[in-house]
Amino acid sequence: IDTTAFLDELAEFDNIIRGALSRILGAVLTDPQWAQASLPVAMGGLGLRSAVDHAAGAHAVSFLACQTLLDGLLGEDTEEPRLPQPLLDRIAAKTGEETTVETLMGVSQKKVSLKVDLFNQSLLLLHFSEGGDKREIARMASLGLPHAGNWLSVVPSPALGLHLRSPEFIPVLKYRLGIQVYSKDAECPVCSSPSDRMGDHALGCCKSNDRISRHNILRDVIFETAASADLGPTKEERHLLPGTIARPGDVLIRRWTDGKDGAIDVTVTSPLAASNVSDAAAKPGASLGKACARKK
Repeated sequence: IDTTAFLDELAEFDNIIRGALSRILGAVLTDPQWAQASLPVAMGGLGLRSAVDHAAGAHAVSFLACQTLLDGLLGEDTEEPRLPQPLLDRIAAKTGEETTVETLMGVSQKKVSLKVDLFNQSLLLLHFSEGGDKREIARMASLGLPHAGNWLSVVPSPALGLHLRSPEFIPVLKYRLGIQVYSKDAECPVCSSPSDRMGDHALGCCKSNDRISRHNILRDVIFETAASADLGPTKEERHLLPGTIARPGDVLIRRWTDGKDGAIDVTVTSPLAASNVSDAAAKPGASLGKACARKK
């Protein structure tokens, strides 16, 4: 069935999903925020793909893929499969490239959906670039880095403490989508500096213990994993470097590789910190490189 005849129904389905997400977050999503949520997790979204955007391509490639089988079952021999021009035009509008039956032959649904996602991502990035908001550009660029969205894809395990409760999940999801976490800007109760409603200052306040707590939790996860593998790790061991009692490594594993010791160090940083946002907007991962260079 040609899905172009059911655009109202597809739009209604998308509105139901958008409304459900809004109710979970307790906030009305703007069009750019919903566009981001519709992207795959690896592109900074939530994987809530829009039926309006993807239905036409999915129908077309499925129809073409099963045409040979249908001809065999029906005893027919169609010389050239055809698709309605309005359907091809809609796919072209959603992928940003010319579309014909020939360009769709042998193409999987996954590949067509990827083209739609990449086109939607480019439109969203263009929107932020035209607005000149470095924070939004840095945020989207950072969310597209490898493993940045892994926490959304893993199976939660409450028995192991590896899960997020609703009071934790909602603000983290808001932060990911660029939705304000607080109702207004205010003074930070810890350091008395201006604290923004988006949550950037609260996440990285230098006078709170939050950054140290996150660092220690990550360190402990690495330590406990190494211990469970009987690697005999130690925490923050001194005298690793000659002439100093500094603790350059958070976790030390003796004779880890080729008889050599391995020191693992954890650093917590944010691309949306005031000192990093410009570099992160110009180059994805710049804040990571900066933190690595400083640590070395």
